[in-house]
Amino acid sequence: MSPSLLPTPLTPIVGRERELQELGRLMASSRLITLTGAGGSGKTRLAIEAVARFAAGDSPAWVDLAPLADGGLLTDHVSRALEVHGEGVSGATQALAHSLKTRSLLLVLDNCEHLVDSCARLVEVLLKFCAPLKILATSREPLGLPGEKIWQVPPLSLPAADPRLSLEELGATDAVRLFVERAREASPAFRLTEKNAAAVAAICRRLDGLPLALELAAARTRVLSPEQIAERLDDTFRLLTTGGRTSLPRQKTLRGAFDWSHDLLSEEQRILLRRLSVFVGGFSLDAVERLSEDAPDLADGALDALAALVDRSLVQLEPESEPARYRLLEIVRQYSRERLKSAGEEDEFLRRHAAYYLELAEGWAPLLFAGTGDQRLMAEVDREHDNLRAVADWAMASPGEVETALRIGYALHWYWYFRGHLLEGWRRLESAVAQAKKSPPGDPAVLARVLVCLGLFSVVRGEPQHERERVAEAVALLRENGDSAELAYALAIQSAVESFADPQLSFRAAEEGLGLLEGRPDDLLKAFACHWHGVAALGRGDLAQARASCVRTVVIGHALGHAAAIAHATYFLALIDFNLADATGARRWLAECLRLHQQMDTRWGISQGLRLAGQIAVLAGEPERGLKVIGGAERMREELGNHLPPPEQAALDRSLAGLRTQLGREKVMALMIEGARLELEQLVALALAAPGGPATAQEPSPPPPPAALAPPPPAEAPPSPVPVKNPEPPPLLSPELLPAETLAATAAEATAEPATAFQPGALRVAALGSLQVEIAGAQALEALGSARTRELLVFLLLQPNGASKEEVGVALWPEASASQIRNSFHVTLHRLRGVLGHPEAIQVVGGRYGVDPAFVGFFDVPLFESGAKAALAAAKKGKGVAAELMAAVELYRGELLQGEPAGEWHLERRDRLQLLYLELLNAAGQQLCDAGRFAEASAIYRRFIVADDLAEDAYRRLMVSLEASGQAPEGLRVYRKLSQVLQKELDVEPEPASREIFERLQRSSRSR
Repeated sequence: MSPSLLPTPLTPIVGRERELQELGRLMASSRLITLTGAGGSGKTRLAIEAVARFAAGDSPAWVDLAPLADGGLLTDHVSRALEVHGEGVSGATQALAHSLKTRSLLLVLDNCEHLVDSCARLVEVLLKFCAPLKILATSREPLGLPGEKIWQVPPLSLPAADPRLSLEELGATDAVRLFVERAREASPAFRLTEKNAAAVAAICRRLDGLPLALELAAARTRVLSPEQIAERLDDTFRLLTTGGRTSLPRQKTLRGAFDWSHDLLSEEQRILLRRLSVFVGGFSLDAVERLSEDAPDLADGALDALAALVDRSLVQLEPESEPARYRLLEIVRQYSRERLKSAGEEDEFLRRHAAYYLELAEGWAPLLFAGTGDQRLMAEVDREHDNLRAVADWAMASPGEVETALRIGYALHWYWYFRGHLLEGWRRLESAVAQAKKSPPGDPAVLARVLVCLGLFSVVRGEPQHERERVAEAVALLRENGDSAELAYALAIQSAVESFADPQLSFRAAEEGLGLLEGRPDDLLKAFACHWHGVAALGRGDLAQARASCVRTVVIGHALGHAAAIAHATYFLALIDFNLADATGARRWLAECLRLHQQMDTRWGISQGLRLAGQIAVLAGEPERGLKVIGGAERMREELGNHLPPPEQAALDRSLAGLRTQLGREKVMALMIEGARLELEQLVALALAAPGGPATAQEPSPPPPPAALAPPPPAEAPPSPVPVKNPEPPPLLSPELLPAETLAATAAEATAEPATAFQPGALRVAALGSLQVEIAGAQALEALGSARTRELLVFLLLQPNGASKEEVGVALWPEASASQIRNSFHVTLHRLRGVLGHPEAIQVVGGRYGVDPAFVGFFDVPLFESGAKAALAAAKKGKGVAAELMAAVELYRGELLQGEPAGEWHLERRDRLQLLYLELLNAAGQQLCDAGRFAEASAIYRRFIVADDLAEDAYRRLMVSLEASGQAPEGLRVYRKLSQVLQKELDVEPEPASREIFERLQRSSRSR
């Protein structure tokens, strides 16, 4: 290679402008720069661009070291590249230095990692004797020389995990730009669209912005959609295998790139790297040391090995973390986990990982109790949450580890509550309890504690009626196996659960629990018990006792400096004043409640407070402001995954019905939607605006002074409950404000069927495969008439939040003008309503059209999706769920709207459903094989290749199943079909693994 000739890239560099500017400044002032980074991070490409832009007066000379295997030949290799002729090998270094002594040269040594020691020796000599010389090296680890400037090549910039990002914002990130550019090269018709944007962003994030991985993924767009690529990234190394024909083997596949790096490690470094794969997300030095404790093959070398792995760019040091934290790129973690499995160490080190994080979580548990304002502690738990989740998943999937699952669930339940992970926490606790019922833990108190947690979560979720028996069971278990503090906590939760059903039992439980604590100093548990004592008193109409207990909670909370205790108590003090028609007092308490919940970022508490603020505004004659606030609160509640208790939901529905009568249905919905779109700060400001103030969001007012928390002066006589006169429309009262008999009557009234209502559940639609429609038991497909009417019905069923007229028009009549869309839409909608038999079967809320959910008795698409995901989740946990998998499979009769002349709007959903179907088939086939039911497995894999005739892995599994069921000749026919399909569609031969099975089948057939 001529010394002045740089490699010429076949494609332009994408992004990297900031990196290139930084590198240019560094090149102007440094003689030795080493670009480091993980395999596939783009070191070589960046070096080429930097030299082309910033070599200035230095003549560039490029030397590629990748083909060189022997470090003893390094000097000769560089000399030949630079056209320098020495006097024999022994004098080669001196001859090279003499030749370069006066030359203003920028020498680039590309791919130094496998010859790092030899490179370091040569570079040191050259820089010492050649003053004008500058050297730019690329390597997966530094050369380790004095004066070396190490510049780690970062991954490409990634899109934020924010669904609100516009297409332009998404496309501006370097990772997305690179993927799109390379995808266009592979498939010229490829474009970034609203439909595939989320999948492209997910691919970029899953691949950590690694250029080689993104380029290999983009190449797959020849045969896979971005959604399909994203779904298959759990097996990254199998998916991303195709590189350029002229590339080095390690540049053709991710596995090749990482095999190259792995082979350069010392044995201790390899051992540690594979063991680090048990971490999910980041990890600390303490965690690494604990993982390596008593591991003789690492001894005291764990941290040295870790430092070496960071130097080699296989472990990432998280920026600005204090104390230091590390992480593996997801691709490195997958690769290392494979190595851990093959070393036979996976079980042992997953168990070590679980023991460490369980100990950590149980140490945090007392500090997390009842919520905490300690933001540093919460940040620490946040940082480890991925690892904690991984431990919980491992415990559920590992025989004999149910107690670990119960213990970590109990330790984290207040964190989940505080951070708004209510749905996740509830599911994890529920699964652990179900497992414990089959295989009880040694200590019954462990199960009892988790039953108490479920009781707490049921109250927050608004479904306490489901947990009454289990909480009572927990109380009974703790009477026999727990201490007084545990029993007091359980009784407080029992009081909370029973407050919705049996106010007297609720109060008795609260009294008993508080009584158990009276002899001990005021602490957080006592504040918790006081709080629920106040709520129980409120539930039975004793407002004086309720106020006294809640004020006592506030006082204890202040003494302890515990914001959460104060915040929750002030909410109920606001409720008490609201029930006494004291709007001023209610607003005062509520302002403090919301301020504290905002400070702690307690989303559930904020949503609860906002809903009450909306109720106050409606009661005060400001329905528009109240509806906006309620709309924002409801959005938050839905995001958190919790539900209102049935009586409260009934009261809310009844009030909204009155407001719809007063203001009109569309205006009510429009106001709630407007509130749902507000930012949190705007929403709180609107909620706390003075009566009669503007109904638009303002800047938040400053928090009230601490004196606002002082309890009200005691009255000469306890106030008796004051009945609240309901204006029209009625206020949105919480159930605590109404006696039980009124709640029951309200619920009955709210759920009563109107005399003219349509028949609930009358509509049954099957849209997977050929479309089938029934209304009230009668076939209705022909009655729907035109294809557009059928398409509109399915389109609306697939929009859970409804669709605007414009959205329907774009989907069904993409080429039509606005006036044509309006006409076609109204005609088609009229026909659909006529066939459905009731105009209100199609709802219009806030200008969005949708099918009333109460009218739908069966729709196969969401049933298939939910059933498939549940069955797959269970299968991943190792449960025997072949029946559930097959039940979901049978719902899939064919592609979405198969045979219907539907528009392009359904294609993305169709492909996603088919991919889910293929996952089901794969999981079902695997389970049937594991059970020795090979004939049935063969039928499943035949269905798979009918749906995806390029899925080579499915062909292999079919051949193996046929072989196991004694049908080797049929397996040979399957292989020949695979060969024909691959040759025709992709112009490739079957993979070696397929060929190996084929040869085995041939031998089996000849031996028969």
